[in-house]
Amino acid sequence: KKSENYWDYDPYGPPPGEPVLRYWDVDKVVEWARNESIPHHLQSFLEEHHINGKILIRYTDEMMREDGLKRGQREMLMEYINKLKKQEREREGPRSLELDPQLWVEQSVK
Repeated sequence: KKSENYWDYDPYGPPPGEPVLRYWDVDKVVEWARNESIPHHLQSFLEEHHINGKILIRYTDEMMREDGLKRGQREMLMEYINKLKKQEREREGPRSLELDPQLWVEQSVK
């Protein structure tokens, strides 16, 4: 039986229920990419580069370039990431800023 006692929760782990974006593991990121119909080569890229949720929300154009993505690939992936951040902000509401200020930073390709 799951305890509802506040003190039973790990303060350093993800909150109970659906994990927020920053706690996604690589498998959850790849699942998201698959569900969003992100091209297969970018799904593989995310998996091969071990991109988890914490990295995903901080992933910049420069980082993607260093990891070997071409401009068009970076633009496409950045568009999906910014859409995901917006969804997460809407889901979490005002507390999203407290959860992770990076949710409010939309990246662009330079």
